[in-house]
Amino acid sequence: MDSNPFVPPSDVAIVTSSTIKRPRGISILAFLAMTGGIGLFSVPVTYAISWEEARTAFQETGFHPVFALVSLVFLAVLALVGGIGMWRGMKMGWWLGCFYYVYAIFRNGATILNIALVSDSFVAEDQASDQFGAKYVIRVAINFLLVLYFFKGNVLGYFGLSEINKPLAIGILLSICTGITVAASVASAIFL
Repeated sequence: MDSNPFVPPSDVAIVTSSTIKRPRGISILAFLAMTGGIGLFSVPVTYAISWEEARTAFQETGFHPVFALVSLVFLAVLALVGGIGMWRGMKMGWWLGCFYYVYAIFRNGATILNIALVSDSFVAEDQASDQFGAKYVIRVAINFLLVLYFFKGNVLGYFGLSEINKPLAIGILLSICTGITVAASVASAIFL
């Protein structure tokens, strides 16, 4: 036996994400994710410096300050690592990038619900809450379109996921986001 089992035969075409051109939209999203992730790291640092003001502001809005800081760090790491993975065409980059936008739908959807629940308390500012709510409805729509983009054929091909079971992938993403949302709600209820 003179052939090396670890070297693929020369007549077999190997398709990797490095041989498939990166879609322009993924280039843009990866760049935005990486720069946004780096920028998000500055927010917890700012809150740590002015902890008393941040703590008071978070408690007035119904968020536990430690949970808020942990979620900001989580989003920063998710954006940075996801952006690098998307840029390099890694499967993990697709999953993290897609998760980021599904999770954004959940976050903005929760904000819409909070606005609806709190706006009754502020009757004088009803128009302001409607405009504020519209902003989050637009964010949900944009993030939904970005999730759809991640399931396009050329995008899946770039990440080597052309054969992915789309309903299963959507189910996994929705399950993870639901789990995080429920866990955060339970933790907030316990610690607030």
